[in-house]
Formats: sequence, C-alpha cells, structure tokens
Amino acid sequence: MKMTGLILLILGIIGVAVSFSIPGLIGFFVFLLSLLCIIASILLFIKAKKRRSRSYSFR
Repeated sequence: MKMTGLILLILGIIGVAVSFSIPGLIGFFVFLLSLLCIIASILLFIKAKKRRSRSYSFR
C-alpha cells in the first residue's frame, strides 16, 4: 500500500509539471487528474500508517 501511494505521488507531481506546458482545457484536466493522484497518495500513506500503528492485544 505504501508503494502504491509513492507511485501515485510521483505520477501526481509529474502530472502537475506537465499540465503547465499543455494549454487549454486539456491542461486543466491533466492538472485536476494529477491533483487527485496526489490526494489519493496522501490518503494511502495515512491509511498505511494507521494500519501499522495498530496495537495487537488479544483480550
């Protein structure tokens, strides 16, 4: 899960950089898509951290 988040984060950052070189609505949609990738990667990192910090009590 952490690796997927890292890949989405890298794709999002590259997408933001590329979207500024594409004019018009297509560039805007590429920017929005890359922003969604960045948000999804942050959520995956938070989910992976919560899963790792869970305590294992057998009561």
